[in-house]
Amino acid sequence: MDSLYSLSDISSIVRQLPSKVTSIFQRGSYMVAGDKDGSLACWSLDKGNLRWEVALDPSVSDICSGGDFFIVAHGGRLTSVNMETGLSSWSTKLDGASDYVVCNGRSIWVTSSVYEVEIGDYTHCKITEVEKESGTIMSSHSLDSKAWALEIFGEGCMIGTGRPSPGAYLLDSDGDCRIIDMAPKLPVVKSILSPEGRISFMTSLGTAYEIDQSCKITNISDDVSCVGYLHNGDWIALSQKEYIDTLKIPQEDGQEYRSEIISSEEMTIITKCSNETNGIWKSQDDTVYWTRERDELTAVSGQDRYIILGFLSGKIFVLEKDVVSRRSTMGAFSMGNKSEMIERLRMLRIEKNG
Repeated sequence: MDSLYSLSDISSIVRQLPSKVTSIFQRGSYMVAGDKDGSLACWSLDKGNLRWEVALDPSVSDICSGGDFFIVAHGGRLTSVNMETGLSSWSTKLDGASDYVVCNGRSIWVTSSVYEVEIGDYTHCKITEVEKESGTIMSSHSLDSKAWALEIFGEGCMIGTGRPSPGAYLLDSDGDCRIIDMAPKLPVVKSILSPEGRISFMTSLGTAYEIDQSCKITNISDDVSCVGYLHNGDWIALSQKEYIDTLKIPQEDGQEYRSEIISSEEMTIITKCSNETNGIWKSQDDTVYWTRERDELTAVSGQDRYIILGFLSGKIFVLEKDVVSRRSTMGAFSMGNKSEMIERLRMLRIEKNG
């Protein structure tokens, strides 16, 4: 029987935000994360030390990189935060609550919307182009539906929308927005960008599909519960039965689970997201099963040699291939038999304030 490891025991860094982690972003040796109350913190991935922490209007919805700055979508604003100091160079008010943000070499694209309680739906849905250096709004485009996904696509971006006009849309550098005719006209719930620039969309009806840089549909599958990419770049789409079998966890009749596939250059994680989060970690050579009891996965990031997981409790876990492989081969570290040695290993990267 395969050993089951606590997520904290195979993580090289464990950190804490005050509330639910809502966004995580990594660039080089920097890790920045935000929570639903507007806390934004940056740590060094090399040493694990806190570099800075700032308070923004809640909640932090998305983070991207713009040169030497983190671009943060939060509340009804878009704010540029210096990577080194945490100081803001500009903050731009948006028409509605900010949702997703991406940045290419020329400008920043951010989506926003207004939730109308009376009708129980989103209105005033927009995508706005912002100048990277000054935060000046360059253009704004109305959308018929709320954007639930946003990815860089060439000099423009790709948008995935929900009802009443669901589908995948391309907004080019000239500001022209067109629907991708070959893509299913189904409500999009999330997107995943591959290192090669391919984009996968997951829909609310269980259809997943992939679009390449020429706007062709390169993969499509129905009855899918999670979609993503393996660390070797392959597209993967799993039904609920397939990923439940992969994770080797019991399933109650009729129980639906939210799931994620996250990868970096050297490893892939497939995980069930619920009040007990279970996952499988895979590299070229190793497979490790892990769990995080009484906590729900709420934010993820995979890049370079790291996978970073954020939780409802505010906990953040950083995984590195060599660390996971080394600790999982030390059989004494499996669940129910934690050793003093693992605490000493993790203390190498523990902040003094815990």
